Amino acid sequence: MNKSGMMNESDIPPQGEKGSASRMKTTKTSMQSIADSLGISKAAVSLALNGKTGVSEETRTKVLEVAQRLNYGGLNASEDSGRKILVLIPDYLRNDSYFYHTICWSIEAHAKTSGYTAILYTVADTMQNRCETPDLLLESGFAGIITIGTFSKAFIMHLQKMKKPLVSVDQYYDDLSIDSIVTSNTEGCYRITRHVIRQGHKQIGFIGPIMTTSSLFDRWCGFQKAMIESELPVNPAQCVTITSPLTSLYTKPEELDKALSAIECMPTAFICGNDRMALAAMEALKKRGFSIPNDISIAGFDNIELAAHLTPPLTTVAVNREELGIAAVDRLLIRREQPLTPTVRISVVTKIVQRESILALPYCCLLYTSRRG
Repeated sequence: MNKSGMMNESDIPPQGEKGSASRMKTTKTSMQSIADSLGISKAAVSLALNGKTGVSEETRTKVLEVAQRLNYGGLNASEDSGRKILVLIPDYLRNDSYFYHTICWSIEAHAKTSGYTAILYTVADTMQNRCETPDLLLESGFAGIITIGTFSKAFIMHLQKMKKPLVSVDQYYDDLSIDSIVTSNTEGCYRITRHVIRQGHKQIGFIGPIMTTSSLFDRWCGFQKAMIESELPVNPAQCVTITSPLTSLYTKPEELDKALSAIECMPTAFICGNDRMALAAMEALKKRGFSIPNDISIAGFDNIELAAHLTPPLTTVAVNREELGIAAVDRLLIRREQPLTPTVRISVVTKIVQRESILALPYCCLLYTSRRG
């Protein structure tokens, strides 16, 4: 285990040592056995097995892998076959505590209520790039697979070959037949943009790498729809829609700062692809001497917990993350019972949360905000 408390690959017993694993299965496996195998505390094992917070997704995944291999609690017993749901999470969401944790929790809770056990598994980038099948899927019977977030199309096609019920959460794939549970992103961003327009704003920009996920592209479409209906121009020079890694606009402040510094005439408001991008934009603009919202108003999307505690508190779009998880489990079980049912895309509705980051402009305020910094 490293200094940060995260486990290294060397802390996990080699998957190939099947002889020793078989011998261990002949004796009763306890949480302490799993803890000793991984070099972590029994308390951490308990948190991971019970789906509680307090351990990283990487630790949870590795605990479940070892528990599966050592047959803890009869995880491999024939009577449990088909009563488990494999939940796959891409590596970039491994440590996300802002948005996806609630979805994972909801899936686990609703699966349990429905008589199933949800097993979370983080898919490393190398595994996804090579289209490798998770060991858990090969070793045990699963009712189906739920993917959360954005995976490559090639990896999703690989999962389809498993002939298991498959549901995607927070991402859809235009040319693949797969059940998807998503937020009503177009409608949500349309409504937040209309709200900003009703506050008197006419020059409005958009911030977000729109080609990275279906969610961000749909939000971009909702923004444009509201602007077009209001007969307002969408000025590309006032939008930051650069193609970049999904998290770059909030993990690399210099990238967003560079993009904003290139805008000659700032809009009076920005609609951001999500709340973390809104936070990054607020910090970058303040650094350049702008006051939020007196000079530039900012709106986000997702309503993460942090949004209410920003300065100023962020106006945003609330996403019903619990409902996303519930709908995913329900759809998977329907697909299991009715394999030939038509593929669907279910959209979960949103609502606007009004806070203090949007300034209502006087009717006569039509001028652009000059560039500062």
